[in-house]
Amino acid sequence: MPLTVLDGSTFCVCDERGDVDGLATASGFFASDTRFLSRSVLTLGGARLDPLSHDHSTPYLASFVLRKPLAGGLQPNELVIERERFVGDCMEERIAIVNHSQRRVDVELGLELAADFADIFVVKDLEPGFGRPVDVTLPPARPPERADNGTLVFSDGAFSGQTVVHLSESFDESDGVARFALSLEPGACWRLVVGVQAELAGVAPLPAASFARELDEERRRAEQSMTEWQRAAPVLSARWDDLVHTWNRSLADLASLRMRVPEVADGHLLAAGTPWFMTVFGRDTLISSLQTLLLGPELAAGTLRVLAATQATSDDPERDDPKPPHPSASLLEPEPRGEHDREKADRRCDQPVAMFVQDAAHPFGRGKREHVPAVGGRPVRHRQARVGAGDQAAREDEQHRAAGDKCGELVQHLAGQGCGRGRGYGRPACLSASVSSSRQPKA
Repeated sequence: MPLTVLDGSTFCVCDERGDVDGLATASGFFASDTRFLSRSVLTLGGARLDPLSHDHSTPYLASFVLRKPLAGGLQPNELVIERERFVGDCMEERIAIVNHSQRRVDVELGLELAADFADIFVVKDLEPGFGRPVDVTLPPARPPERADNGTLVFSDGAFSGQTVVHLSESFDESDGVARFALSLEPGACWRLVVGVQAELAGVAPLPAASFARELDEERRRAEQSMTEWQRAAPVLSARWDDLVHTWNRSLADLASLRMRVPEVADGHLLAAGTPWFMTVFGRDTLISSLQTLLLGPELAAGTLRVLAATQATSDDPERDDPKPPHPSASLLEPEPRGEHDREKADRRCDQPVAMFVQDAAHPFGRGKREHVPAVGGRPVRHRQARVGAGDQAAREDEQHRAAGDKCGELVQHLAGQGCGRGRGYGRPACLSASVSSSRQPKA
């Protein structure tokens, strides 16, 4: 069963071992719609490890307990391996190997690494529910280059980015495998920290020490964000345990869908789904923000800020599609790298906020458009009666326009009322079960 460890639109899909095998499955480490690491497989004595258990209680952190294989002269239950994977803007993995035997154990640890810089849409098609794996053609993996500071660097000449892998212990590298010669006395513990930087064009890789400090800061930020989310969420108390479990699970799932847009102040909102749709979806995000007002107005206010910042300001006949738009609106688009990327970019939609709200209520009757003033002085598109249409069609368009006006009023109301932090916008005082909130109104 695949696990997704993520922080917003940066995520890693792995298996129950913590391994990433991007050739056989839709897995890898992704940032900016690109797979920056397509393989990360741990071996002992040349054999893959056996999973014992894993824990994934927070979206950004997962831990795995593994057992050594019966290979390389190892005896049963001598070594236990623990892996912890953290994902922020970058990715960090901490590996610990403990010798529980009464003898010294000499063994080689291998870490197989590869990066192919595949587009997320191509990798997604490896998932049977989204595409036909037999039809997927992946780009070849790029060989690593060893830098002077002991890091491994993967780069692709056709893509203006690179993957930088920091390894905390000395190693030998051959054929994309980092090899570590271990000699563990009884009770000894050996540790390895693996840091992965996804670097886009124009961004210089950080030195190992600076990268470690940045990862520590990202962990503190992620932990603080989760603590604030849990503290702000209402607490459900009920005699029906399944209901309480469903409520808590729903809060955890919503937490994993949260993403932040650094280019927009307080730009926090819900993505459409993990892991393949961690981007801004207009109508889906608006509806979700309305449905989650029980948890406070911050997500709704962040949604409006982000959609307002990314809406169109003019008509582009060559880009605008008269057909119903694809609901996705990507922010940090990587440079197109082929026909597939250009086709994907053409499907992106930069429609304005009011149009998303209006389409959510009336996804039909699309006709000639005109510009009218809107929130913040930005022009927004509005429906106009279809030229040459009959009286019935005109009446329908008038109804749609009236509904759009109501939606516009809703947008203005949320923009004005939802920005007040700590205010319980529309929150019911109680539900059929007992719900209490730790959110305290601010003066």
